[in-house]
Amino acid sequence: MSGEPRSIDFFTPILDFLGSLDGIDEVVLVSEEGFPVDFRRVDKKTAEVTAALAVDYTISTSSMLKDALGKPPQGVIIDVDSRKIINIKKIHDLILVVRGDRNAVEAGLRPVELKLAGKQVRCANCGEDLTLATYKCPKCGKTIPFTAETCPHCSAQLHVKKCPKCGALITSTGNLVVRRKSRASSILASIEGAIAGIGFGAAALLYSESPLIGGLIGAVTGALVGFLVYRAMPEEEVELSSH
Repeated sequence: MSGEPRSIDFFTPILDFLGSLDGIDEVVLVSEEGFPVDFRRVDKKTAEVTAALAVDYTISTSSMLKDALGKPPQGVIIDVDSRKIINIKKIHDLILVVRGDRNAVEAGLRPVELKLAGKQVRCANCGEDLTLATYKCPKCGKTIPFTAETCPHCSAQLHVKKCPKCGALITSTGNLVVRRKSRASSILASIEGAIAGIGFGAAALLYSESPLIGGLIGAVTGALVGFLVYRAMPEEEVELSSH
């Protein structure tokens, strides 16, 4: 996450994004000198304390690990307790500090890493940049990253969701998803329609003694039954490649 130098303005949407997520308690962008450049979810006094501690911890930890690894680490994770962590990331000449629930912090930083790497997640239908978009989990109602495959709070599977701009059904990576009947549904509907058509056609033939009328009734009945069976069959979600 180090990469090239970034302006302070570049980090504004990142801090806004992280600060909007449930489970994130504190977000502070720190200068190398130890001053809070920008912050979310905390007041200035708390941000100043976090900034000073982050710089001290980064310097001491980097020096220690550099001797062991041969190069300074890009980030440090501090376990506050069994659930809470503090994630400290050195990004060129700035330090990003995020404190909160472990799962929420990790989920929030994944799209941030994409942003810092110059990558984007876009809706394949309308082109909207969804890298730092948020999403309400339909199961627990928490605000989470749109790109999350699994809710960090309730573990709901969220691979498919609607684009917040155009409403298209897409995956967490932006690929379009269509809902359509499976081939098995078509085959089953055809078989049941044929069986119904033969049965009704034979019955009509017995009563009318006319092959034409019996065949006509059988054909119409078979087509109607097949259509109704096909309509009743569930749809499946099919992901379309973005390429």
